[in-house]
Amino acid sequence: MALNIIALVLVAGMTFVHSIFGFYSGLINVFCTIVAAVVALGFSDALTGWAASALGLHTGYIDACSLLVLFVLTLTILRVAADNLIRGNVHVPQWLDWGGATVCGFVIAQICTGILVLSVMKLPLTARVLGFERYVRVEDLNDPVHPERVLMERRALWTRSDDFTVGLVSLVSAGSLKGATSLRDVYPNYVDAVYFSGNTVQPESTPAPLRDKGGDGFKGVNVVEWWKTNGPIDVRYRRAAPTETNKSPPFKPINGFKPASGMTFLGARIELKRSAADRDRKSARHLFRPTMIRVVGRIGDRPAQYTPIIIAGAEEKSTIPRLVDYDNNFSITDANPTIDVYFEVDPEFKPQFI
Repeated sequence: MALNIIALVLVAGMTFVHSIFGFYSGLINVFCTIVAAVVALGFSDALTGWAASALGLHTGYIDACSLLVLFVLTLTILRVAADNLIRGNVHVPQWLDWGGATVCGFVIAQICTGILVLSVMKLPLTARVLGFERYVRVEDLNDPVHPERVLMERRALWTRSDDFTVGLVSLVSAGSLKGATSLRDVYPNYVDAVYFSGNTVQPESTPAPLRDKGGDGFKGVNVVEWWKTNGPIDVRYRRAAPTETNKSPPFKPINGFKPASGMTFLGARIELKRSAADRDRKSARHLFRPTMIRVVGRIGDRPAQYTPIIIAGAEEKSTIPRLVDYDNNFSITDANPTIDVYFEVDPEFKPQFI
């Protein structure tokens, strides 16, 4: 709730302030803000990797800072350059001056708020940030595709500032500001990807891989082999989430679990290296949730991403594959385990990387 209120106040306040400056100034600000957002989302990963390896900074915090600093720095440089290089003004009817400035102010406010929200969500705060969570477990409802599973409902901010920002940048990075690789090629849904990484087991778990003397976590996942299958797969599933009063809800066996109609299973055997684990000087432990494993590829010309629906070999108490939900916790003490993950994908999906 708090994050929604903060985002709403920021959007309303910035829209009002920019409406005072006029339509011409608003157009210049819109251009500067869009370019700043493209630079921030396009280069924040590279800056994070460099800062972690060269300066030894913790990726769990520098990832969020990289996004915000790049945006603010680029916007400041462009705005100062515009003030000094673009002289004069354009006179338009008053209604257009106010109306156009308000529209421009709204776009600027949405982008600025969207970048700020995404930066906050990149911090190691777990999936719930200031009362807001992207995917919420709804105990009383079943998943419409697989009724045996609980519904994980997607939520959005009231203002949808993050979705607006990413959508606009994805559109521009695949068009007029297109480079060798567009944002969607790596992050088909950047907003969900931020949640997937930040959906950690506990606050101290890093949402970004470590890169230090202990190893390069950015290279901490190795794909041994891929395969496709239509199943069926015998699995076990725990519908209820652990609570203080019920720490170990029972599992239910599900025999012959199959992919949904028109879908197939993409299996992958992956090796999790010690460099990708939550670690200190003495020990390493892989603490993760299913969303922290993401496969990216293409369905024809369209980029797509999936998270696992089944995980096998990640639990010491059972060798039976587990049908998973977004909020399930896994803890592997082996520093270099090999696990099998199954993604429910479109039959035409071609994987590129995990």
